[in-house]
Amino acid sequence: VKFCSATSHRRELYKIFADLGLHVLAIDYRGYGDSAPVWPSNETVVADALLAYNWLHARASGPIFVWGHSLGSGISVQTAARLCKLGQCPKAVMLEAPFTSVESAAMTHPIGRPWTWLLHIHPALAPLYFGRWKEQLNSLATIEDVRCPLFIVHSRDDSFISIEESEKLVSRVTASRRRTLSGHGDGDNADGDVNHRNHGDVEYHPVDGLGHTRIYQLPELPHIVRVFIAKHSGQ
Repeated sequence: VKFCSATSHRRELYKIFADLGLHVLAIDYRGYGDSAPVWPSNETVVADALLAYNWLHARASGPIFVWGHSLGSGISVQTAARLCKLGQCPKAVMLEAPFTSVESAAMTHPIGRPWTWLLHIHPALAPLYFGRWKEQLNSLATIEDVRCPLFIVHSRDDSFISIEESEKLVSRVTASRRRTLSGHGDGDNADGDVNHRNHGDVEYHPVDGLGHTRIYQLPELPHIVRVFIAKHSGQ
């Protein structure tokens, strides 16, 4: 399941998945693409993602992996967290250029950077800039509820969503899973070294030179996706 619209760089990614023998279900949420013209919110996009996931789950004979890019990463985390709370986790969640929250991503986006200094001086302007999305799609607050393997890939030169967003997610989830395994906190070293590629069932791939939309051009992407899926498919 891929939560996004079918822009050109995403279609190139679908081709990679198809070459790996994977089937792809990609959706447009209401308010996007050719879907119903409603004003999207956290609830509508997650409801649409859950509907798509449940539709596929009722029909698929194999394991389901959820992939989300950019905005879709936030929706993927929220969707997987809700499924896991119901005991229905997907096989894994795979995130491309994710953010910690809409608010954080907006502040590092090229359009949002001029607002940064202004919002520090006048915090009351935040609702004007963020609108109804200010508290929405908070992956950092939710990712601990995603109780399945996690894969993250992000380019260090991404100018739309800083790679620091991925590093915060990796730190949060690996610290949480270590606490769960040990039964207690790990003190000041709980966040670990986010430059390592593997943390048990959390796999992190920082890459170079591919910006926000060209991860599909990573030569080793087919290999690392194939290995990750084979490891966690349960077949």
